Amino acid sequence: MGDQNIDPQFVDKETDNYNLQPTSPCIGTGRYDNDRGALPFEPTYADNNKSLPEDFMLLNNYPNPFNAATTISYILPEPTDVTIEIYDMLGGLIEALHSGSQSAGEHSLNWNANSYSSGIYFYKITAGEFEQTEKMTLLK
Repeated sequence: MGDQNIDPQFVDKETDNYNLQPTSPCIGTGRYDNDRGALPFEPTYADNNKSLPEDFMLLNNYPNPFNAATTISYILPEPTDVTIEIYDMLGGLIEALHSGSQSAGEHSLNWNANSYSSGIYFYKITAGEFEQTEKMTLLK
């Protein structure tokens, strides 16, 4: 039956060699011919030789001012639960763009404001103990 201590998927977890075993059940389960697994590959900071930031960061949305849609970006130094919310000028919550766990690294969300009127809006990130709010302007 083989060695009971060998992980059927990864070559050697103790040395951080996370290549799939040639006999891994994940090989060939992807959507494309040469795909090595069922999930798409998403580069991480480690894959791009970038180091993770030490602090949480909420970046300026772009474009700003915007017409109809804008992108909100943020950086997480560690995996954590994240909530991104949009508020109106009176502080009323109008939309939650994301709520859930996310990995460390840079993330972006698009906000389509087609159904909202021109004006000032605020976007807020809550990530663990970190909270920050920024202003954006919708012009139609």
